[in-house]
Amino acid sequence: MANTDTLLGTIDKKDISIVQYLEIEKLEDKNALAKFFYNRLFDRYLKPFTYSSTDYKKEYKNGFSIMANCCLLIETFMSFREKHLIDTNRLSNECFRLFFTQSERFEIFSKDAFDKDGRLKTKKEGGRPNEFYSNVRCGILHTGETKDGWKIKRDIRTPLLDERTKTINATKFADTLKKELDDYVKKLKKSEWTSKEWTNFRLKMADIIKNCK
Repeated sequence: MANTDTLLGTIDKKDISIVQYLEIEKLEDKNALAKFFYNRLFDRYLKPFTYSSTDYKKEYKNGFSIMANCCLLIETFMSFREKHLIDTNRLSNECFRLFFTQSERFEIFSKDAFDKDGRLKTKKEGGRPNEFYSNVRCGILHTGETKDGWKIKRDIRTPLLDERTKTINATKFADTLKKELDDYVKKLKKSEWTSKEWTNFRLKMADIIKNCK
């Protein structure tokens, strides 16, 4: 049984326990839950890199750390959005393939994602989403480095992705990811309580609470 005192996140800078969360969910308070969703993901994965100190930016901020957190955020984000990804075990690649092909802002990362019949390519079939997953996500999280010539920089003069050199701008990637998060929060607030968005959200939260033992 879950420990009901376990903190799940914050709303308006106030800590929210399992009991409090369930009370908010029972009230169907979409605005509060959308804030909770945003804070849970933003605070854990993106906020650490928004510190504005010049010394921090010069001496401590790191593109590899940013991209590692961004990859964790994408997988978590998709586990809220897609019912079959609530548990991403053995489905991590699917998270990235769907995320990039469903996002206009990250369109450059969806190149060659579909086969001639319009189906998403598998990991073995290739395509940029699969390349990103294997060489960036898995490279960083499993071996601490990118693979197959992929690079990470934070130079403001570089684009989100330089296709020729396979160089990702980590700062722009994180900024773009935040916009995706912002858009989804707006969508949650506008969606009906019985919509797919909220149904999947509640299923994911039920799974999170189950794991809080």
